[in-house]
Amino acid sequence: MLPQNRSNYVEHVLASARAHQGGIVLLHEIHSNTLRQLEDIIQALWADGFTFASLGDAEFSASLR
Repeated sequence: MLPQNRSNYVEHVLASARAHQGGIVLLHEIHSNTLRQLEDIIQALWADGFTFASLGDAEFSASLR
């Protein structure tokens, strides 16, 4: 985690998604920040232009091969 994101979990997730130009965002519900800020994370990703897909979606699964 980047030092500037230690106190901002949402920005940490966004920075990682940006750095990898998307991908799979893996979150663990055992961390209190994840559950507490999940809605904010989703809203921020949408606002940043990211979309969500199922691993089974044809467009997404083609990139896993």
